[in-house]
Amino acid sequence: MMEFPGFPSNDFDWHFEETGAAFAGLVLRDRTGIPRSGVLPSSANLLTKGAGWTVQVAPHVAVRAKGRLVLIGGATEPVTVDVGAAPAANARIDVIYTRPADVGAGEEAVSVGVVIGIPGAVPAKPAIPGGAVELGTVRSASGNTGIVQATLTNTSPFTAAAGGVLVVRAVADLNSADLVDGARAFVLATGREYLRRGGAWERVPIVWATTGAIPGTAQAQGSVTVSFPAGLFPSAPAVTVTPQTTVPGSADVKMGAASITASACAVYLGRLSNQLTSFSLIAVLA
Repeated sequence: MMEFPGFPSNDFDWHFEETGAAFAGLVLRDRTGIPRSGVLPSSANLLTKGAGWTVQVAPHVAVRAKGRLVLIGGATEPVTVDVGAAPAANARIDVIYTRPADVGAGEEAVSVGVVIGIPGAVPAKPAIPGGAVELGTVRSASGNTGIVQATLTNTSPFTAAAGGVLVVRAVADLNSADLVDGARAFVLATGREYLRRGGAWERVPIVWATTGAIPGTAQAQGSVTVSFPAGLFPSAPAVTVTPQTTVPGSADVKMGAASITASACAVYLGRLSNQLTSFSLIAVLA
């Protein structure tokens, strides 16, 4: 068992074992207390295509877990990585990574690196050094004359500050996040938030409410279009509309929503008068 004093108290000979343990308390951890390795989110796409056969790596901060300790590193300026020309035959997969180096253990103090794969008819993704965090892959094929023709895929896993929202790329990525109950996650592919409850991830419903009115006309029927906030719903929600009146027994008895999409819906009213009619609306995407 290792104990460490309050960080950063004076008059103590601080080493990685103590500072790594102290900083681990600031990083998202699983239910066993192991910190989660990954990139602190600043962009979903840290890699972009450069000139020739180069890839541009955006500034980033990465977390590397070593047991219950962490190393925090990355790049404060853009980094250019050269993956080399496409193979003469078949295809090749290269992997770009970042690794907060443990210099005290003899590791080279280089934040970003690349592992060039072996060409093949069905190329395999090469392994990256221990403790490294994958940022993305480049798949080049015979005949490609530059990076613009290759396939660049951003794959970096994310981590977060302790108590923060974990960002993941796909719902399947939640399987690797065995966090404590009460933790929250956001899935980039679906734009949905999840809550950890009872050792499992539950999708958090999106709820939006508003009020409106259908003007009085010479007709007993009326309608109005209600627009949802831009980007709130990734797909069409369920909508409930309720008429509002200060007169019990009002003749305005039929109201509902139709033509529901992810961005708007129409509210229709059938009434026995031509008076302005107010309503409340709740939209829910489970």
